[in-house]
Amino acid sequence: MRLLYHKILKIANKPGLRCSFLFVAIGVVCYDSWVLAYWLPFVAFYGRIINIFLGGVIMIIKNPVFEISAVGPKQYPKNNLPQVVLVGKSNVGKSSFINTMLGRKSLARTSNTPGKTRQINFYNVDSSFYFVDLPGYGFSRLSKQEQINMGKFIEDYLQKNNSISLIVFLLDIRHNPTSDDIMMLDYIKRTNLPYILVANKADKIAVTKVDSEIARLKEILGISFTTLVPFSSERKIYTDIVWNFIEDYI
Repeated sequence: MRLLYHKILKIANKPGLRCSFLFVAIGVVCYDSWVLAYWLPFVAFYGRIINIFLGGVIMIIKNPVFEISAVGPKQYPKNNLPQVVLVGKSNVGKSSFINTMLGRKSLARTSNTPGKTRQINFYNVDSSFYFVDLPGYGFSRLSKQEQINMGKFIEDYLQKNNSISLIVFLLDIRHNPTSDDIMMLDYIKRTNLPYILVANKADKIAVTKVDSEIARLKEILGISFTTLVPFSSERKIYTDIVWNFIEDYI
């Protein structure tokens, strides 16, 4: 029962859900633990609805801004805000992910030339946290030395930055992970930093196939117990799911 109680507290204290705590607390008093465990998802959902009527908000972004393109540690922000880091190959759609999550059309500029970004881009989200867009990897037009330099640039950032709160590793849901993807995932695991995987471009496949493709990617990557969620800049239904995970770390 104590474990269940702490789980409820965690849900009730998520940003935008605090006003619904009373609703959840009533459930604790009125139901046995096994009944409450069964109804917990419904309690959380209707808590969010009640929260709106009570004047709460559900991850409303007011003023996200592009802050800086950094080429080295001296240019990294020094304010110690949590940093949610986006990692993925050069054409996986990190810029579109940022724009969709923040409800903006062109805050993060998308490029028709994969591999063009050579800096680390910092997006300040309401002075609460950063989305940090790392350079994409795996672009074949880069010379071997440029790829080595890019890898070292990314590695130095991940190793030496103490403000990283979460790594969001983006994959393309349509394709098998590349050798570079697998290498990056292995490296992320060794950093011991929290991370989730996001399977982007889910709008490119049928809705009925999304769950099976997620299961397929998990099997290939050997990550049965790791969070892997679908995402699409077209199908906004996935946005709130991703926010639910990110909110735990900011």
